[in-house]
Amino acid sequence: MRPLMGPVGLHNIGQTCCLNSLIQVLVRNHDAAQLYLTVWNLIKDQITDVDLVARLQALYTIRVKESLACLECASEVGRNSSMLALPLSVFDMDSKPLKTLEDALHCFFQPQELSSADKCFCGSCGRKTRWNAEEQCGGYYELFAVIAHVGNADYGHYCAYIRSSADGEWFYFNDSNCTYGNRSYRWGETAYLLFYIKTES
Repeated sequence: MRPLMGPVGLHNIGQTCCLNSLIQVLVRNHDAAQLYLTVWNLIKDQITDVDLVARLQALYTIRVKESLACLECASEVGRNSSMLALPLSVFDMDSKPLKTLEDALHCFFQPQELSSADKCFCGSCGRKTRWNAEEQCGGYYELFAVIAHVGNADYGHYCAYIRSSADGEWFYFNDSNCTYGNRSYRWGETAYLLFYIKTES
């Protein structure tokens, strides 16, 4: 019987680096919380432990408050919604590239005036009016993993960086190679997917 060794890499059996990186992220997260977007949507209805489903949803769900404000009378309509990922754009409203994650988040949560074709009925005004749409995120989230890509859109390679919950050091998974102890966020590859986990504060 082999002794327990800790994190190990996965062999690349031919263009499986992206899958290897995703599996490393899913496996390295503690307890059963390795369910990720599509996988979660496909199997959550099959989980019979209601308490487990609730814990997983609380861990990964991003709570968002969506608000619409009438531009004629300033009355507001709001609702709370949840999502597993924020669809951040790499371009702003003027098609200029966003350079940082903070810029992309700011752009996502920027209030936007609905177009004239998207007029909504205002109960206070008694007619369809122009509205301002806004989203606000609640809670605190901490980066715990990155799937990175090097190459171009047609060809490249994926690897994963996963932060240890024990000491904050980073594991680097590159197919069958696994190294430990990198606190730096300045990697040579391009971040492709960022994984955040909800924190207490």
